[in-house]
Amino acid sequence: MCHKIQLFSMKQLLFIAIISLQMTAMAQGLKLSSAKSYLDEFNRENDYAVLEKARNYIDQAIADPKTGIKSETWYVRGLIYQTSYDKPQSAAQKSVTDAQVAVESFEKAIELDPKFENRANAVSYVKQAGFRFYNDGIDFYQKKEYVKSYETFEKTKTILQFLVKNGETLSYVNKDTKQTTEVTNADLDKNLMITARNAGMLDKAIDMLTKQNTANPTAEGFVTLSTMYKEKGDKVKAREMIQAGNTAFPNDINLLILDIQTYLDEKKEDQAIDKIKKATELDPTNTVLQNLLGTTNEKMGKLDEAKLCFEKVLSLAPDDYNANYNLGVNYNTRANEVIKRMNALGTSAADNKKYELLKTEQIKFYSLAKPYFEKCEVISPGKEESVPRMIKAINAALSNK
Repeated sequence: MCHKIQLFSMKQLLFIAIISLQMTAMAQGLKLSSAKSYLDEFNRENDYAVLEKARNYIDQAIADPKTGIKSETWYVRGLIYQTSYDKPQSAAQKSVTDAQVAVESFEKAIELDPKFENRANAVSYVKQAGFRFYNDGIDFYQKKEYVKSYETFEKTKTILQFLVKNGETLSYVNKDTKQTTEVTNADLDKNLMITARNAGMLDKAIDMLTKQNTANPTAEGFVTLSTMYKEKGDKVKAREMIQAGNTAFPNDINLLILDIQTYLDEKKEDQAIDKIKKATELDPTNTVLQNLLGTTNEKMGKLDEAKLCFEKVLSLAPDDYNANYNLGVNYNTRANEVIKRMNALGTSAADNKKYELLKTEQIKFYSLAKPYFEKCEVISPGKEESVPRMIKAINAALSNK
């Protein structure tokens, strides 16, 4: 037996479609509202099973094409994952991934609707995450966990870029002191370069600093680049950085000192002395440079020139350990040279006479050296193991005069 198909009027079909759409919308909205309800319940009762339900529902709401395009959905997701990070069931369950998901969710909420109702709160959460990652980067650096420090500063950089793109800064104003704290691109670039260098990522550190120093050249930048190339074993590039730095900043003391040290490493003492003299003209009271000029002259056998340098240091800083030590060595070297001349003499009456004259000269130099070594032991006892031995040897020589 055939049955007639029941026909619906257009009005009835429209009514059914509306009911169906309403039911679907209710189901879609239910996931979001359930996630919010479970989050509220967790905040009241700290029941982690409830928090897990909130996570499940919000993930479903995000996956739903209808609710996944709403700023509110992403904002709630950010709140839930932020709560999971801030209030883990145990320290072992504290997940950086949760913090990252929270940040990405708040950022997505802002991107979908820059003017949505909770935008200010979302921005605040993103800033908090930026400061947290920045502080974590410093903590990792202090613990010498340089790779982790680098990665954490990179996360901060990503957050800062997002904030700037949306007309914000990574900053806050202390309500009590009214002081503004801000993390800038320059701060992060410097920290990233330093941590990369310490992590052994020299190529990355060099690349970052090269870009920074090209955009904003500084003498310090050239010094650091030269030093890093030297650490890498590239002496040619290290020298190029010094030359470029000297061209751009011809009167910078640190570049001159680095240049001097490079010449000394290459056993080019004459060039080194020329550079040191130029540096001392720029900074005549720099005791480090005067000591360096003295020791370089001494290496070249110019004991008189060296002595004048050390004496100049002591006229500026009487308690300078290095100058006292170097002057003691200077006179001790002179005494040793006299001994060589004494040992080269024969046994004739004339030689014996010369011997006695040379011995007097030897004693004179030992007597001049002794107070400088003794001053070293007063300034910093035991700093140089050789000092007590030399004092003992000098005393022995003086007692046999």
